[in-house]
Amino acid sequence: MQQLKAVIDRELAAGFFPGCVVAWGRGEALQGICSRGLAQRASPAREMLDDSVFDVASLTKVVATATALGCAMESGKLSLDTQVVDVLGAPLEALPSALTLRHVVTHSSGFDNAKPAPGLRGDAALADWLSVPAAAPPGTQFVYACKNAVLGSLIVEATTGIPFAVYCQDRVFAPLGMIDTCFGPLEPSERMVSCGAKELGQISDEPACAIGRPIGNAGVFSTARDLSRFARMMLNGGELDGVRVLEPTTVRLLTSVQAPPGLPEFGVYWNMDQAPDPYHSRPGSCSSSTYGHGGYTGQSLWIDPSHGDFVVVLSNRLCAKGLQEAPDRYTFLTEANLARVRIGEAVFAEMRVQTG
Repeated sequence: MQQLKAVIDRELAAGFFPGCVVAWGRGEALQGICSRGLAQRASPAREMLDDSVFDVASLTKVVATATALGCAMESGKLSLDTQVVDVLGAPLEALPSALTLRHVVTHSSGFDNAKPAPGLRGDAALADWLSVPAAAPPGTQFVYACKNAVLGSLIVEATTGIPFAVYCQDRVFAPLGMIDTCFGPLEPSERMVSCGAKELGQISDEPACAIGRPIGNAGVFSTARDLSRFARMMLNGGELDGVRVLEPTTVRLLTSVQAPPGLPEFGVYWNMDQAPDPYHSRPGSCSSSTYGHGGYTGQSLWIDPSHGDFVVVLSNRLCAKGLQEAPDRYTFLTEANLARVRIGEAVFAEMRVQTG
């Protein structure tokens, strides 16, 4: 713990984020949680807590959307080869007839990462986003696009007949005992972390805010402890504390490479590509079977089934003083991601030393 605190404090001193919570474990066991720095810099300043609540941004894609799709596929009404237009149908004329769920979950759909037109709200914003045609044929190129995860959540709703947030709560969060995990916005509290939104408890992702209802690309709030419960379930083949969320075969499906040959290796939204990727903050010490994801507001979750361990790193990089002073925002944010990589690598290295 003292070594980890020293690693985190170096990153805090460099100004990459005001505060950080790190959790780690092996198998079904949570081995530790470490919180350092500030949850809020603005007056009144508040210290980070082990149970601080974060807007986890794109971790929504894997913790909520991928898992909900896995649950829906177990019903037998959906597969990765299902044509999206057959599920969603009219009025989504912009969907190519050849587009499958596999294309959507591996970011090989052909859609770019354009967002809804500024000023639109509610269903109008969602309809505008979905009306933009693909820029390339499905399966021909990789573009990381939030629209793909939105389509995933709409497919869950169309397949199950249940609102997306309700389905995630009933099938994933509640059974796992993820008591602090839900879709925002939330009422402000002393445990809430400032993650870049204008107001505490608001969702930082602009499209999710504009659409105004739970969608699959962002909007989940959670804690390091809750995300650790999720990671432990995944490592244990879909079950935790006697409660089964996914079948082992479904876990393997979600976390095996599904992307077309020649494109970056993704499972069902899970990043499995071994190329250096500062956006997703993959630790370099991971095995080839490792899967994970990052969040724009400053979070990452990596699970390594070969070693049977995981690490959660939650930060509030969008509130860093250094970001406000940086001449190049993109470079600073990339460096902040690499800080999370270094923290993750330190945790994995220490766990593996302890187990030999």
